Amino acid sequence: RMFQTTAADAGTAAAVTIDEQVYALLELNTGVGPVQGPVMGDTNQLFDATNHLNAGTEALDLAGYIARRTAMEKQTDDQGKVLGIRVAYMLVPTELRDTAEDLAGSEWLVAASGTAQRINTVRRQFTVVSTPRLTDANDWYLAAANGTIEVAFLRGNRMPAILRDEGWNTDAIHWKVRHPSIPFAVDWRGLQLAKVA
Repeated sequence: RMFQTTAADAGTAAAVTIDEQVYALLELNTGVGPVQGPVMGDTNQLFDATNHLNAGTEALDLAGYIARRTAMEKQTDDQGKVLGIRVAYMLVPTELRDTAEDLAGSEWLVAASGTAQRINTVRRQFTVVSTPRLTDANDWYLAAANGTIEVAFLRGNRMPAILRDEGWNTDAIHWKVRHPSIPFAVDWRGLQLAKVA
């Protein structure tokens, strides 16, 4: 049984590594300062408040979500046509999970005064994806359903190769997992970053 679980654990480790790489790609770019992360075809950072209009500083609340959603919907193609891209996911660190779930699912929200309530007009518009892989406890992201980040696999092989070598001179078995892959940003238009100070 130990040998069976070792192979399963190795496969899980390969999947976790891909997950880590995707979120690390998002966090490479802050949308401010020098180019730190992926550079897109137009030579600008993935998240760029000036050139891509996909980075802001809004806190995670109704007004902040609406501001980032509006920015995504107003993205244009190369000919200047408005694309109307819809938000499908909100990516948040674990610390913001409850706030994001409230925004996604509550029928009523507390108004700015703290006493009155208002109807939650963005209820059920997006799915919350909470992860400990996002390390900044304040930053959050919006993503479209597709066309944002893809993972390329060597020769298109999505399954990890698990190799086993049995020692002849020693009573040992060596395991190796090989899963060549790399995440890359496809387009900035379907991504929004809220970099909260």
